[in-house]
Amino acid sequence: MRMFRKIFREVKEWWGENWTGVAKLIMVVFWFLGILMRLGVAIEVKMPAWNYDMGGPDGYGHMGYMWRIYQTGRLPQWNYTQFYHPPLHYLIGAGVLKISSIFTQDAELMQNLLKIMPFIWSVLILVVAWRMFGEVGMRKRMKYVAMTVMLFQTGLIRMACSVNNDSLSILLILYSLLWLIRWWKNPSVKLAGVLGLFTGLAVMTKASGMVLFLVEFLALMVKFLERKDKKRIWRNYAKMALVFMLISLPIGLWYPVRNYMKFGQELTYVLDLGNVEKNVIDRPVSGPERGFMTKLEEEGARATIFWIKNHENTLEHSLFERVVPPGMEQLLIGRRRVDASRDYYNLYASVILTSLYEDLGVSEEKYGEVVISALSVIVMVWASVILAGVMTRGLVRVLSGIRAERVEFEMIMFIYMVILIFGYVMANLRLPMGCTTSFRYLMPIMVASLTVTGMEEKMARGRIYRRAIYLGLLLMVVAYGLADLAIMAG
Repeated sequence: MRMFRKIFREVKEWWGENWTGVAKLIMVVFWFLGILMRLGVAIEVKMPAWNYDMGGPDGYGHMGYMWRIYQTGRLPQWNYTQFYHPPLHYLIGAGVLKISSIFTQDAELMQNLLKIMPFIWSVLILVVAWRMFGEVGMRKRMKYVAMTVMLFQTGLIRMACSVNNDSLSILLILYSLLWLIRWWKNPSVKLAGVLGLFTGLAVMTKASGMVLFLVEFLALMVKFLERKDKKRIWRNYAKMALVFMLISLPIGLWYPVRNYMKFGQELTYVLDLGNVEKNVIDRPVSGPERGFMTKLEEEGARATIFWIKNHENTLEHSLFERVVPPGMEQLLIGRRRVDASRDYYNLYASVILTSLYEDLGVSEEKYGEVVISALSVIVMVWASVILAGVMTRGLVRVLSGIRAERVEFEMIMFIYMVILIFGYVMANLRLPMGCTTSFRYLMPIMVASLTVTGMEEKMARGRIYRRAIYLGLLLMVVAYGLADLAIMAG
């Protein structure tokens, strides 16, 4: 025993003297592996695998949206199925199709070349998250651990081949939060303009980016109200607000306004799969578009019927079953099935399972695969419990600061997370689907929570609390690592 104690003491001393250099080397290796996995997914996973509502070149969905712009050189003349989305992602996709058409006319190859976009977005998401962690002043060790979570998070890896608008939306939301942090540290008209640009682009990619308007306006008001010299600086803050609005609102809202004027579409509209009549075009389409429109309506109707069936399956369960955290047995059984609408009716189970595997099934015939996936679920449950405690303690501390007339940036991040979580819960209680319960809708929250966790660790006084933070994050890394292994094994 003395020999082992001596070895342990020597290793501990060596690590204390050399951990920075070793940690940097490990971090470089992790970055390489994270990017390599994303590249492998983008190359090896063929369309339409791992894509939601993709459709096809001559039909509905995200692919149909991009292909129509590529073929016609104009925006869609209707807002049916996925065509209601703001167009930034699809305009870029149409540009990629246009460039690829110079070298090939193979439609299948052109579609697969579109994966260049999500691969780039998935790598840039890592870069922006790294900068966010640096801007809030994370300790180096904490920054490395938080970044490891990002590098091996299965959903972010999977997005490297998904040609829908999720990955670009997440990227631009994170860019907006990054510039919000910078503006909070040093308010200026210039930074307000840059913040307005990225916010507008985020909204031009997906309507969910509109939440940023509320959060950033709140940040502006809080920053102004905490100043003692309000009479002297109010003009400067008015300029910042004006510049922000003049840049963000036209960029972000021109398409929703256009659809409102053209189709009567609500500004915050999202596809309502529980109301077929609401999604059916009530305007006649004639001329050369009629044939395409007939096919679009047929495909959209089939997809809508499929989702309504999933919706009804979920509603077979009581409200209690859907909101109360389930037993471990249900989590483990649900993991071995592919029918998300049947297995992911419980919101907590949905968050855990889709965070790890989305809707990828594990073969019950491969015992090792089932064991690894079960372990990943168990580890993630423990990680979620620990980090939920960290978030709760952080929120209590921030609220106590408000009572002392001191507002920290953490409060802004908490408000952003609460708004998204509230929207997620309410949407899935009203319209529960296997698709809508996906963790990818909460992905910005994960990055925000990692940022808040890093800020908490920096201000933590008790050793036990700091160790709990690291334990929760390390368990999360283990869970995602096991999930990555199970997916690769499958």
